[in-house]
Amino acid sequence: MLDEGRMELVDHFTWAANMSFDHFVRAKFAPYPNWTKSYGKQKAREFRYQLPSFDPRSHHFLSDAFYDGTEAIRQHMVDRDLWEEDHSVASGSDSADAFWLSHLCNQAPPYPAGLSVVDWQCHLYTAGQDTEWCKAVGEDDDYFYSFNNRSTYMGDCGTCDCCRKVKPPSVSDENRTCCILFNDLFLNYTVTSDVSRCMARAVREGPPGSSHGSLLISDMLAVFWCLFPVVVATIGVLRKRSQSVVRMRFSPDQVRRVGRVARIWTRPLTTEPAEELVSEATSSSEVAVMRPERILFASLEHVIEHSGGREKAIAGGLGKVAGLMCRYHPGSLICVTACMPGKDYAFAEPIGHVTVRVSGHELNVKVLRSEVVNEPGSNGDDEGPASIAYYILDHPIFRDRDDIYPAPQTARRTLEFYSLWCQSVARIIDLEAPDVYHCPDFHGAMAVMYIERPLPVLLVLHNAEYQGSISTQHMGRREARHLADVFNLPADRIRHETFIEGKFCMLKPIVDYAKKYQRGFGVCAVSRNYALEASLKHTVLWGLPELRGIENCMPETERGSAAKLGDKAEYEKARADAKRFVQEKYGLRQDPDARIFVFLGRWVKQKGVD
Repeated sequence: MLDEGRMELVDHFTWAANMSFDHFVRAKFAPYPNWTKSYGKQKAREFRYQLPSFDPRSHHFLSDAFYDGTEAIRQHMVDRDLWEEDHSVASGSDSADAFWLSHLCNQAPPYPAGLSVVDWQCHLYTAGQDTEWCKAVGEDDDYFYSFNNRSTYMGDCGTCDCCRKVKPPSVSDENRTCCILFNDLFLNYTVTSDVSRCMARAVREGPPGSSHGSLLISDMLAVFWCLFPVVVATIGVLRKRSQSVVRMRFSPDQVRRVGRVARIWTRPLTTEPAEELVSEATSSSEVAVMRPERILFASLEHVIEHSGGREKAIAGGLGKVAGLMCRYHPGSLICVTACMPGKDYAFAEPIGHVTVRVSGHELNVKVLRSEVVNEPGSNGDDEGPASIAYYILDHPIFRDRDDIYPAPQTARRTLEFYSLWCQSVARIIDLEAPDVYHCPDFHGAMAVMYIERPLPVLLVLHNAEYQGSISTQHMGRREARHLADVFNLPADRIRHETFIEGKFCMLKPIVDYAKKYQRGFGVCAVSRNYALEASLKHTVLWGLPELRGIENCMPETERGSAAKLGDKAEYEKARADAKRFVQEKYGLRQDPDARIFVFLGRWVKQKGVD
């Protein structure tokens, strides 16, 4: 806590110290002085949550504010006579502030209630003061100083770099000893004038007549209960292996079957090639690999090549991936997308419509189709899809949007857009019966709730921060009925397949689908580092056996400018000329040996700029 405030263990998980004060001081609990982890208090913060706009009650609903923070918890418990005034709870959050100790032997701050100077205020530098001074000074006779970390707890400081807070008044006419208790299991603490509470408790002796025999029995029981789960788990693993369970992993270009028996789950389910592959895998210890021939890729971002030019709708990296897939993906590719406002899709041929139901109304979605057949070697090599079938979905709801991805998520029109999109994608899946459904991010994730026949799916997370979530309120049965009407699904399915931790999540259905039909395999992210981060951060992904990271590739044929250069000397000269051009254009120091760092992407945390 303080250097002179070493605490002693006085009871189970409970530490104590008797300390004398004649003025107000600030302190935190910590295992050792200067320890990086410490425990303090959080001031009460007001929260108000409103209902989403799709809920009719939102027009007349005004929620009561509730408060967060350790001080709010303490006041809640005291008001209900569950705690005494001297009880409180600590927080290990990085934003937790130090608490007050004083001769009053309570947790009251030195300022009258409501006095604004208890908050951090902006400090204007004077002569000889700068940022380094603010970080190092700590305090003077009148103020505490702190560099602004831009947290909510320093919000009153505004945009100033240096903040200050008035120091408490000193008390010199009274010196009093207080007892301070801290429980490191529950993180609750007590500040009281009853110093006897900081005395060590005597350990209660066991009942008379206890013998070493009873202790031995207890030890044996403890060992048994420790080993029992391990034995049960081992037996379960051996039984599964004896049954030759097949584990399926899906990647963008192949489906692997691992095990002694490889059962193919493709279109149709029972075909002669599948039986031949099963018998071949059974007679050999090698892993049988099947390359799916027809992949369906559904994305709102698209790059469509046609004889008259190119139509594209790109918001970020997913649009670039969509364009590369159409050029280099092996096998036949089926691309499903939706019309964008202001775009001309006259090159595509109308082939009919699909009927879906949104918010209780039947809607006919016009289906346009354009097919590109690539001859071998037409792109300069033998790579790339043999054929691409573009399905373009057209409806006024698709045309009436301001951006590729409509917002806000809580708006009913946004939910109706995604309902229309997912149901239409499901109808195209049923029509084409592809080998694999490739789903990027959450936008088409709910399509698996509408398909008539299961098929392997591949989910690739380009940005798992966006999950199509509504978390402005706790979702219950009434909200499930509203969403069920929008998405044309039973309310029970909405509750069980899209609700997680009280919020609506459009990504959850396809993750659960992968768990049910694919043992959790087939979920990827766009890099190994991002896969690790997402698997730890997002609860919807917890429980998956793996979240595989696949690096965004750059086909060698895209490196045409480097390939055109001749020998190494010519290549090095081109690099030197390019470096000199960049240095001149952006006013950098002219240095042929300098390193230039180039970042291509949005300047946001998700891209790793931190």
